[in-house]
Amino acid sequence: MKFKSESGYSLIEIGVALIIIVIFMVCSVTLLSASNENYHRIEQRNIALSYAMQAIEAIELENRGLSLADIKNKALIENNMRVETTIETIPPKDGINYGSKVLIITANVKYNTMSKKAGSEAVMTLQTLMINE
Repeated sequence: MKFKSESGYSLIEIGVALIIIVIFMVCSVTLLSASNENYHRIEQRNIALSYAMQAIEAIELENRGLSLADIKNKALIENNMRVETTIETIPPKDGINYGSKVLIITANVKYNTMSKKAGSEAVMTLQTLMINE
């Protein structure tokens, strides 16, 4: 008795192929999700850095049209970020007192991260020196 050769795929071959496809799709979705989270985290950091730079520029150029209060309000309203600034004098070093000639300007931008942890907050800090002549 001769068996007739049947061409095509068996049920086992199709099952194995489907399992491989599902594994590939799960890996792809996981990678896309992780890259999307990283993109949003980097985007938030860039926005926070931008507000910190604007705040420092507003302090340095205080009478030239930039308002620190406007920058703080814009950051809070548009992106829920809180901008805090401080101006400090440099302490005397090696007997040299700089007084108010050299100042340290610090801008801190606090923002909530899009992390899965509840209440997670990040801070972007930027410092610069301002020299008064």
